[in-house]
Amino acid sequence: MNFNTHDWMSKLPSDRKLSEILMPGSHDAGLYEVTGSSVPNSWVITQEKTIGEQLKAGVRCFDLRVYNKRDFPGVSNLFGGKLGLYVGHFAEPVFKGHSIGGGFGPPFWRVLFDIKSFFLQGQSSKETVILRLSHIKKSNLFSTIYFVLSILSDNLYLKNKKITIGNEKLRNLRGKIITIYENSIDKHLKQIFKDFNSLESSSKLLKFKDSVVLFKKAGDMKDIISPEKKKGKLILRGKYSNKRRLESVFEKQERRLSDWSSAIEEDRNKYDGELMQLYWTSTGSATSKSRKIIKNTRALWTRDAVRQLTGLIQQHEPNIVWMDFCNSAKSLTILRNNNFR
Repeated sequence: MNFNTHDWMSKLPSDRKLSEILMPGSHDAGLYEVTGSSVPNSWVITQEKTIGEQLKAGVRCFDLRVYNKRDFPGVSNLFGGKLGLYVGHFAEPVFKGHSIGGGFGPPFWRVLFDIKSFFLQGQSSKETVILRLSHIKKSNLFSTIYFVLSILSDNLYLKNKKITIGNEKLRNLRGKIITIYENSIDKHLKQIFKDFNSLESSSKLLKFKDSVVLFKKAGDMKDIISPEKKKGKLILRGKYSNKRRLESVFEKQERRLSDWSSAIEEDRNKYDGELMQLYWTSTGSATSKSRKIIKNTRALWTRDAVRQLTGLIQQHEPNIVWMDFCNSAKSLTILRNNNFR
């Protein structure tokens, strides 16, 4: 089937569930530029296209880690540009403003405006985008949610609290942005919305509070989540390999996907509506001697490597394939495995 990557979801049947489709995902999506870094830029850059360009290239899931530059007083050369919220990536753990390595990408607001601009284009009205927002400190939660609600309000998906989000049908997701936050922020939301209500400038945004969808990462298939606890949430299976060599990446992902397939075959109802992630990334560890991510990534997209990736997709049917240096060719490799009938 011939289709353009910028509107590929419009070709899917509207009764298809989110958990029944395969989507390209952008790992460390905002790091197509560096606005401040404590390490060489080649250790930080994971993309070469802006968020808007990635959307046109078919990417529908974005891994965005939100930091505030004011939280890094101990690393003097991080302060390129103004203070405020930025997307970025830092080696874990980040403690008291220090880290063994990392950097900032563009301002968070610019990323959100890129996404907003995409949805203002007519041909994008049937697309669905997932923003996975993580690594947000409690002190930055209010600002993060405020930016999201203010800029994206017209397109935000308001969660159905009766089902797990993976069971939502595309007809209810067309033209929508699903914003998912780490499950750990749940304990802070009551206070966040109370603060919203106390400020006239933000109280009007409370009608979009159901757009704050929590996601739970469940790597081990023995971690069974009850249907009741899944309601109104998105459950993500799978885990990052944290390996550099193709053989190691493939081995770890194959093992996790095999566990997924075996568990589904044994009892599909236990995992109903959950999404499986495949991490086709070769970032490596923070202490690796070879941290040039673009060099490591090339090994994952040779002819033989693509054959291995396609085999994993066809055998285990994941829902999201996370990758670095996203482009249309890589997206098409993934998207061809969808059933468009």
